[in-house]
Amino acid sequence: MRRQTADPVRFAERVLGFAPDAAQREILRNAESRTLLNACRQWGKTTTAAALAAHRLVTGAAESVTLILTPSARQSAEILRLVEDLALRAGATPVGASTRLLLSGPGGARVVGLGASESSVRGAPRGSLLVIDEAARVSDAAYKAARPLVTAGGGSILALSTPFGPRGFFWREWTRGGSRWRRYRLPATACPRFSPEFLGEEREAVGDPWFRQEYLCEFTNLRGGLFPLEWIVRAFRDDVPPLELP
Repeated sequence: MRRQTADPVRFAERVLGFAPDAAQREILRNAESRTLLNACRQWGKTTTAAALAAHRLVTGAAESVTLILTPSARQSAEILRLVEDLALRAGATPVGASTRLLLSGPGGARVVGLGASESSVRGAPRGSLLVIDEAARVSDAAYKAARPLVTAGGGSILALSTPFGPRGFFWREWTRGGSRWRRYRLPATACPRFSPEFLGEEREAVGDPWFRQEYLCEFTNLRGGLFPLEWIVRAFRDDVPPLELP
């Protein structure tokens, strides 16, 4: 196996042949925290997450357990397959199979794909890092079940997503989560891989509301209705004491 590096950015560049841009480098180097990545479509969210997981799998010891949570078991398997491919590129041969949602590295580190339901998440092992891909579409129940698997032991959370309206835990943590979260907003206008011509064509093709959500990283209400969903959400309060009946 090739000589590895402790720096995940150098690992990505020299070992995986992946050239992360400035934003991706910052994400890779600051995963030891609570991180929210609000990024446009095709920014490279899944690739960045897989590179981070592969680095931990190849270089980590037995106490390194990366948990992958996505909206479906199929998506988790796809990410593990990408992690497996990257680990092989690094000269490591993971034990296990991505289709079984479990990979083990040469030093005992593991990457575990979680099911999409709250009940399946509850049976997962404790982890040191929880990666939530397409977080805006992961159910609140699955998120709440997965959190203690890492937070109880002082682990980290990296939630990556394109917005999906003003709803769900990703939106709440982004807008109300406070200073415990490190936040990155990466619209397509700040991504060097998108030309102005492409973005103009996409805006015309999909319409302004969808473009603002998918490419400008705005939590846009796309479901229609008389009132915007964010108005309805703001009309509710959770600090009202329960009604006591005589």
